[in-house]
Amino acid sequence: STLVRIFDWGRSELNTLDKHMSLSDKDQHDRGEFWRYYSGGIDRLAWEAARAYHHRFGCATRWSHLTFVISDFDSMTENDFIGRLTVALEETPPTTADLIKQSGNQVVGDYGFRGSATLTYSITWRRYPQGSRLRGAWQIHLVRAQNLPRQDKMQLRTTSDPICEITAVSEERSGMLCFRQLSSVKVRSLDPEWGEVFELPVAAEAGNLEEALEGAAAGLGSGS
Repeated sequence: STLVRIFDWGRSELNTLDKHMSLSDKDQHDRGEFWRYYSGGIDRLAWEAARAYHHRFGCATRWSHLTFVISDFDSMTENDFIGRLTVALEETPPTTADLIKQSGNQVVGDYGFRGSATLTYSITWRRYPQGSRLRGAWQIHLVRAQNLPRQDKMQLRTTSDPICEITAVSEERSGMLCFRQLSSVKVRSLDPEWGEVFELPVAAEAGNLEEALEGAAAGLGSGS
């Protein structure tokens, strides 16, 4: 035989209707409140998963543009912005371009002594086999950055801890899609070498997620 015990963790327990009705009004209200927390959390998790899937795999036309944002990673505080680069999403050979500040000016190394801060990247298109749910994917090759300014001055260091955030945007009939990915952190470097590849899928047909959600529960796919 198998003995199963459910322990009380945050008011979670395996209960029966008779046992629940034997509780005091206060305890019944208490169990009901925590059940709403639990079921609400499950609903939120399911919604976030569907939203993430939709923004990554819902693009059936084209991603319009791509933005690289280089920041100095900080574990205890908000990351420090270094520079950005926005490019059209199209086949691009290995290319080195200047990073731009929020003001629109070029990012330079320490006081300009090291020249302009640059980012090297390339973009290729990979077509998937016939019959796949995806038509293909753009492959974003994040190669390196050079001449970054130092941001860890408060720690009396002459370096930064660069991380790259890659964001793609697409205008669909169902609304704007925005998909974000993060690189690894290159610790204490002003000339980080990433050599990482990120993929931006393009769906073969639009509406696959909405169709699946509608099949699970009427109105779920249409948002009604």
